[in-house]
Amino acid sequence: MARRKISLDFESRSRCDLRACGSYRYWEDTSTKILVLAVREWPLSDKSKKVLSWDVRREPNEAVELLREAIVDGWEIHAYNSQFEWGGLKYKCPEQLGLPVPDINNLRCTAAVCRSAGLQPRLGQVAEFLKLPVQKDKAGATLIQKFSIPQKNTGEFIEWNDDVELTIGGRRMRAADAFQMFVDYCETDVLTEMSVAHAMRMFALKGYALDSFLLTARLNDRGVPVDVEALGNAMRLYKEQEKELTAKFRALTGLAPAQNARVLEWCKERGYPAKSLNKASREAHGKDGRLTPECRAALDIKGRLSFAAIKKIPAMLDWVMADGKIRGSFKWCGAQKTWRWTSEGPQWQNMKKPPKRLRPRIEDAFQDVKRGVDLLSFELAYGDPYETIASMARYFVRFPDRGLLDLDFTSVEAMILPALIDCNRLLEKFRRGEDTYVDTGTALAKTLKEKYDVPFEINRDTAKTVVLATQFQGGWHAVFTATGQTWKREWCEAAAAVIRKENPEFPKGWRAFQDAFVEALDNPGRWVKATRHVKFGYSEKPPFPRMVMVLPSGRPIVMPLPEKDPMTMVRVDTINPLDNEVTSKNWERLNGHEEDEEKMRDRLSLDWPSRNNRKVIGKWFHTWELSYWGHTEGVNYGRVHTYGGSALQSATQGTGVDLLALGAINAEAAGFEPFFLVHDQCLTPDDGRKDEFERAMCIVPDWFKGFPLSASADSVRSYCKT
Repeated sequence: MARRKISLDFESRSRCDLRACGSYRYWEDTSTKILVLAVREWPLSDKSKKVLSWDVRREPNEAVELLREAIVDGWEIHAYNSQFEWGGLKYKCPEQLGLPVPDINNLRCTAAVCRSAGLQPRLGQVAEFLKLPVQKDKAGATLIQKFSIPQKNTGEFIEWNDDVELTIGGRRMRAADAFQMFVDYCETDVLTEMSVAHAMRMFALKGYALDSFLLTARLNDRGVPVDVEALGNAMRLYKEQEKELTAKFRALTGLAPAQNARVLEWCKERGYPAKSLNKASREAHGKDGRLTPECRAALDIKGRLSFAAIKKIPAMLDWVMADGKIRGSFKWCGAQKTWRWTSEGPQWQNMKKPPKRLRPRIEDAFQDVKRGVDLLSFELAYGDPYETIASMARYFVRFPDRGLLDLDFTSVEAMILPALIDCNRLLEKFRRGEDTYVDTGTALAKTLKEKYDVPFEINRDTAKTVVLATQFQGGWHAVFTATGQTWKREWCEAAAAVIRKENPEFPKGWRAFQDAFVEALDNPGRWVKATRHVKFGYSEKPPFPRMVMVLPSGRPIVMPLPEKDPMTMVRVDTINPLDNEVTSKNWERLNGHEEDEEKMRDRLSLDWPSRNNRKVIGKWFHTWELSYWGHTEGVNYGRVHTYGGSALQSATQGTGVDLLALGAINAEAAGFEPFFLVHDQCLTPDDGRKDEFERAMCIVPDWFKGFPLSASADSVRSYCKT
């Protein structure tokens, strides 16, 4: 018999800023209060079941009792962005409604289902994409502004019975009538969420996917411990430095650093050539000798004040709760192409590493901060306070009274790639404990030293950088970027060629993944194997057309609305008209397929009328431009372009996610309490069982038998190993 389930939604109010502090800190705040609760039992098709609601105007009623029954009897509790509703269930329902706290393992999230299927994360966006008959009430945003946050002019909340008139959707109405609209809006959200869940039922989380989601829910509930005292002292230094730099900037420019338009105009008057003050523009032009000294100094200060890594310190303090833990910061399936975790608030995935000069002293710097060192002494001892504090961000993750076990998988993605493309040659090297980057470094050194006499050593780290840049179809520009834009183009091209020559299985894998994508798209309803471990399938069935790439674990990566467009890639040399020398060699794209060379040359003359210095050297190939509907940047969705190497990279990273999640689940079963998952790393409180933790994390699943999974755990004082 199927488990009974409900869908619910809360509307609330608080003086705490939800976006700034996260859902857990929001619900813990004493000013936070549930205003409306809406709940409905499934199934959606049963018209006798209505949305029930409770609000602060009433005593507990049938809606509260339905929720109580669901909690006590262990029903599934569904919501959209269920972590928010979980906070209300855990922190406010017991005190406001006298309800017990439910089992977190009964939680289900429709937003997570949508993310796993490659769709937009917002309820209204998904409902529109699916063209559902029930849509999100667009008046809700206005109602939230009226009832959920303090008003800017008074600093007080609008109450439902206030004797005021409000403007909602262009209509004037009494506060009581507007509040009833708020209740109706909450009820509509429940119906919209249920409609989305029903439309997406074939994507409902189950098996490993559900286990991974619930693991993340438990991990978020445990929280990341941080040293609040040290964070407070770091924040004091941060503010003092900010005040000092702002004063210097005003003295130089007469402007505030945040006045970007006026600052840009001021800089242009002093020789600054760029149209933006973003990081790339500042770094490209900030040391230009044509700038006045004042302009260079102002740009330097602007850059220091815009230093993103330092922003993690106030973010940690905004999110930390009364018990010294940061909760709710990990987002399951935040990266939809791989299902990697992303994070909100402190952004654990991109913590700055200390520069080489600071690495031996970073623990000392942390201890000085913890002791309350003054800004001048700190700067004299360690240099730039911003850089030093940002570099120790990892050090704030620690228990005050115990250590951590910090576990890293060993070269896991480097091993997953050959495993996926059946490159047994590389896998055998890993099994024997050989360092593949050393062999690659030898090959790179032979080519680059002999052919180009590069003025630096080609060591293991250099080889690793080049391999990581090129193994998923990256070309010379990927090498150029990975090496800090310091290599000449011919060096980068030669390095990429070496990697392809040393690892011929890589290009074969890229082609296999691209061909499988195209073949699946041409044959709806049929599975096409890219390799022994990965297959593609295309379906045109509701709720939307989609390409599915199935990983070794059986988990699908969904690419909605896939398309292919023909294109021809043409090898073109750029000629300097003065000396007739070749200055660059590129592959250029033409839309469509052109089989005839003469016609191709005619097209090129039409496509490039002002580029007479281009010469086609007679090499071209026909391929497809592949794309799907997905996440582009920020909160935006649109056409995402992909190719064989990109799909292989998603499969590699996605399989790494699966191994890490299963390892953490096995660790929980062994009695550990993991609270931190980033890249290939897992943290848990140190209870003296380091070896057992390693064994639990390295259990190889049946779907990846023979994979040489290994890891090393260290007993450490903080997230950053010491």
